[in-house]
Amino acid sequence: MNVKSLLRELIKDGSGQAMPGIKVVNIDNSASTYVAPADGYARFSCRANGVNDWWVVRTPENNLEGGFAAPGASHQQAPWIPVKKGATISFSTSEGVPVASKLFIYSVGRGGTLRAPCQGH
Repeated sequence: MNVKSLLRELIKDGSGQAMPGIKVVNIDNSASTYVAPADGYARFSCRANGVNDWWVVRTPENNLEGGFAAPGASHQQAPWIPVKKGATISFSTSEGVPVASKLFIYSVGRGGTLRAPCQGH
């Protein structure tokens, strides 16, 4: 095996990670779902009105979910989850929670298989 082939194999079998890039799609805040046009990340930002307000972003195809339950009013969080091309991203909130933004961020880098956190290797 020559050096070029060895490097190709090392890259192919690498960590499988890709980073968020600078290309972003602003998803309509009233949309409850969005289909990922490429591998990337879903980001969902809301501001709580009160205790126990919640919001969740999930992709059933990838079995991934990110969310937040507020300990009090005015807390703002924005979970990010990796999304595979073609996956349907769903967004949900408790009633009355104002949505600050819904974004799809294209990934840069080679990427790889998306797995749920704590799932076996």
